[in-house]
Amino acid sequence: MKQYKLAINGNPYTVKILELAKDVVTAEVNGIRHTVAIDEIENLALFGTGQQPPQSQPVPAAPSRKAGEQKATAARTAPSLFGSDNVIAPIPGQIIAINVARGQEICKGEPVLVLEAMKMENIITAKRDGVIAEICVSAGEAVTQDQVLITMA
Repeated sequence: MKQYKLAINGNPYTVKILELAKDVVTAEVNGIRHTVAIDEIENLALFGTGQQPPQSQPVPAAPSRKAGEQKATAARTAPSLFGSDNVIAPIPGQIIAINVARGQEICKGEPVLVLEAMKMENIITAKRDGVIAEICVSAGEAVTQDQVLITMA
């Protein structure tokens, strides 16, 4: 499928993504096959910088860190900022493009913005049908994980 050359702590790795499913990735790392179970991160599809997103299913991302997970979960469920109507940053990064405008009607799964993290473009999509109430970020802005990016009405 797709092959990546990575360096982790100075050690070279060749990673081939062999198969993708909703919560399982089969990958070959330096010739050794691995099956990795992952937590699905809503509204995230990963693509190499400069590549166009596929027209089929989004690619799930790696799970978030376990440290602080309870705090992040609590923050996501707080209705004032992290309610279900808001689009939040699933990972820290930089806003590359905003694909919507305030007052625009959007459908579930429609791309709302592009977030670059670790040299990968992440297409962030709407979780539900609705209207863009407020865009809380601008192109070029650095964002943190769980930061509110867009509020929906």
